[in-house]
Amino acid sequence: MVFLEDVLNQIEELKNGLSAEIVLQEAEWHWQAANLPHQFPGDNDSITTFPITDKPRITEPDIKKREAARVQLQRIYDSSEWYSGRYEAGMALSIDEKELGKKAAEWIIRLKDYLKMDMSNQYFDDEDYFFHARSNSVRDLKYLFRNLPTKGLRSLAGDVLGYSETRIFVNEHKAGAILAGLGAASGLYVLHQYLNR
Repeated sequence: MVFLEDVLNQIEELKNGLSAEIVLQEAEWHWQAANLPHQFPGDNDSITTFPITDKPRITEPDIKKREAARVQLQRIYDSSEWYSGRYEAGMALSIDEKELGKKAAEWIIRLKDYLKMDMSNQYFDDEDYFFHARSNSVRDLKYLFRNLPTKGLRSLAGDVLGYSETRIFVNEHKAGAILAGLGAASGLYVLHQYLNR
């Protein structure tokens, strides 16, 4: 099995391929000096240089590279063992947000089913493979928990991971959780000062 990080790195490279261009002409430019008047009393006039474009950069889309990247991303979206990779490939392909959300919910449920399996399941014939599959399912869910765009999907992934409501709330409301923590800490400090009089 390919590592999750490798799949995500491959997707990043393929995203760049979606906007590949062939350079027909490189830009050419030169620096030109300009004498700028002083802006404030006491400032001396200064000489500043700025670029002047002689020839613009001319490009055209690299259709072959773009199509190859699109095909690879579609392959990852359709068949990667990492559901996180499938999700990121779907984002890169600009798949409809609702459709991608439905797929992500299905993937989370599948990962939940993988976590419920035990060694007695015929799917696993090797103990090492079983533990490896469970570990990868947890990594996949954690990635989805941190990176899915909608609160409902993140909460679903957090619930499957066995996270408490508090942990899910903190993930959803980081600023609010920090403020609540600061408020609680300051309240405890005031209580401590009051009790130590």
